[in-house]
Amino acid sequence: MGAEAQAFATSIVVEDAKVFFTGQKIQNVTKSDDNSSKGYAVTAVDERTNTQTVAPGISGAWAVDDVVTWWMPYGPAIGNELENADSVIRIDGTAGKMRSCTIKFSTPTEFTDELGDHFPGQPIDTMRASSVDFEYYMRNDAAKRLREGSEGKEVRFDAEFGSEEGRKVVVSCPRIKNKMPAINADSATVTLSQSSDILGVALEDAVEIILE
Repeated sequence: MGAEAQAFATSIVVEDAKVFFTGQKIQNVTKSDDNSSKGYAVTAVDERTNTQTVAPGISGAWAVDDVVTWWMPYGPAIGNELENADSVIRIDGTAGKMRSCTIKFSTPTEFTDELGDHFPGQPIDTMRASSVDFEYYMRNDAAKRLREGSEGKEVRFDAEFGSEEGRKVVVSCPRIKNKMPAINADSATVTLSQSSDILGVALEDAVEIILE
């Protein structure tokens, strides 16, 4: 706040009106005043005088140096979070630790485009591409990972997220083909980044996503 405002005031002075805009909702963080979880709507902004008009009027006095900022509604939380501690990554049946793991699925579809067509033409499924990207710290077993990557070793991959029945997600890939890891420096540590292609064994069995 750039100036004191009394209770029920609809015009307030801030330090810099350029950070606010008409239609926005604001609150006084210092006073914990957010209009009973509704926010105060900004109806006009005067950047020359750093004054903004709000509706309804503020419920109590706001003092100089009070922190006035944007207000956003809070939605109710649905379900329970899947904690990181409940995530398990298994490669070739062995659980391991890693910095990050990204599973990518690409199932592109193209449409024929011919003169005389008024709508998209026949859909054609092109080549699907799925992969798993890992990043982990370079430890004593790094030589083994480098060797497996250089040889393109094929292993099984399983990722389990959550441990509570009914809220558990399992991603299983019976066959992934390792690629040569890239060696990176991260502050005082050395990391390996590796990408593996997800392959199928027979027909449509490359990936299984199971809710347990």
